[in-house]
Amino acid sequence: MMLEKINNLFSGQKSEKERASIRYKIIRHAERTNTGELTEDGVKDAQLKGRGLQEHAEVIKGYASQEKSDRAFKTVDTISGSSGVKSPLSGQAYETRRRPGLFYDLAGPLMPRIDGYSKMINEAVKRDYPDFDPKSSDPKWGKIRKEYQPIGVKKMIVDDQELSHVFSMGAAHELSDMMQIAGRYTDYREKKAAAGEGENLTKDLVMMEGTHGGFLENLLKKTMVRVNAQGEEKIGFDTFTDAKGNPELEAALGGMFKPGESFDIVEKAGQETSARLPIEFEDPARFAGEQCFLDLDRVKELSDEYEVYQAKLQAWQKDKSQEGELMSCLEGLKANWAKKYEGSK
Repeated sequence: MMLEKINNLFSGQKSEKERASIRYKIIRHAERTNTGELTEDGVKDAQLKGRGLQEHAEVIKGYASQEKSDRAFKTVDTISGSSGVKSPLSGQAYETRRRPGLFYDLAGPLMPRIDGYSKMINEAVKRDYPDFDPKSSDPKWGKIRKEYQPIGVKKMIVDDQELSHVFSMGAAHELSDMMQIAGRYTDYREKKAAAGEGENLTKDLVMMEGTHGGFLENLLKKTMVRVNAQGEEKIGFDTFTDAKGNPELEAALGGMFKPGESFDIVEKAGQETSARLPIEFEDPARFAGEQCFLDLDRVKELSDEYEVYQAKLQAWQKDKSQEGELMSCLEGLKANWAKKYEGSK
């Protein structure tokens, strides 16, 4: 069933005469233990996703969080390796690369808040499972704990606007960078084809971005345009459904992204990029009945803000007395964003 579900993402996407697509796949790491490493089931899920790309992808390039357990990196690297897809130029698979904008360390001095939200999750599990050990790597605790993760992730998406903005900037910047890399690659392929030294893409170029809970949701919250059957538009979403069924969290997103779940942003290779690109969700129940698009102007705005924020973050990392300047910078970026997009939701 899972392989069929993965293949459905690609079925009917183009006829033989149409151009290949560039698919920017934003993916949450696969299932993890409570201590952070991938479970055996998480590895198997990533392998299955990789096999699902074999028929449709010609090139796969992977980028991932540099978090120390490497769960996002191993998810992307396993998908890439299991696909068996190799570069038609070199005959080798592209190396998965770690990126700084896709992990919680981006929060800088706000990291204690994230630790606090993680503690809230553990306390909720402990309440219902008294023998729960937060330091245990037993896969069963990871499977149980993931059902409680919306408690903490809701904080990072809805309640904590500082973290929400940080994560959206990081995800947008990495996506912008992937788009530039993809553009250079497809241009190179077209030039080689024009010179009779190769051919254009005949299958999809898949650019994977592996990250964590909170990053996918916040990117969509800031940059996604939803269009309903009446042609009415809405930006992002208000909140998401708690996996434990708390009614106050009900909303359109339908829950945080599950381990290993992804969405694709789709662009036709070699064609001029429009201001909006379609979004395809792995879970078809998300935003059912609506068309969803990524607003590239918003992505660029967030990416530009990231550059400003990152400079201040690096200064703080070298000199912790710079915390005030970093936080003032973040508040200013948040205020500018709110002013520019006031009333747009």
